Amino acid sequence: MAVDADAIEVKTALIEAEELSAVGRLWDFDVFDAQGRQYSRSELQLPPRRCLICEKEAKICARERAHSLSEIIHQIEVLANASNHD
Repeated sequence: MAVDADAIEVKTALIEAEELSAVGRLWDFDVFDAQGRQYSRSELQLPPRRCLICEKEAKICARERAHSLSEIIHQIEVLANASNHD
């Protein structure tokens, strides 16, 4: 989706949305400015995304395949069910 807005403001708003909803932990929005520059959490001095299972840094768990697919699916179901009660 393209929007006519400041990329940093958009990234900040999307991170807020990710953090305010239980199911938001499943979202991962990438934001690019008009020149194609990507904005990350670290550029906004925010901590990295956390693993759904163990709360370690998500990209480390993903790279190491630290958790089984069944564990991940179970946690997704837990988060989706929690969002139905918000």
